[in-house]
Amino acid sequence: MGNWNRTFNIYGLYIHEQHILVVHRKSGPFMHQYDLPGGSVLEDEMLDDALKRHLDSYHVFPEAKRSLGTFDFLVAHDMNGKRLLHQICALYLVDLNFEKDTAVPLIFEATKKEPQTYKFLSFDKINAQTASPILVKAKELALELEAQSFL
Repeated sequence: MGNWNRTFNIYGLYIHEQHILVVHRKSGPFMHQYDLPGGSVLEDEMLDDALKRHLDSYHVFPEAKRSLGTFDFLVAHDMNGKRLLHQICALYLVDLNFEKDTAVPLIFEATKKEPQTYKFLSFDKINAQTASPILVKAKELALELEAQSFL
């Protein structure tokens, strides 16, 4: 266990007509793969605030959400002299508003940047070769929710 790095991350799952809102990672353990929007939870930050902060960087705003669970994955990733990453992920189902212009709380205010880009990816394009482990898990959950008519 001394050869692991551990991270705690939060992700938002938004589904529209059998497509999931995804981002394409340019760095990190899932470089050149699709992933859910989200990321690390800062020290002294509530999960809800972390989710809003990450989604704000795409200029999308969560309207409602519910927890889909917490999942963990072990992935090969060299970082800080350790070879493995133990990624712990809190996953929320979110409804997003793509046009709302809201003020970000002062704690997160910074120079306004261009929004990061996202796209909608169909379920059939999401697999272990193209996507992060949390996105593959999110697809499984989305299919279960769809079968139960929760979407």
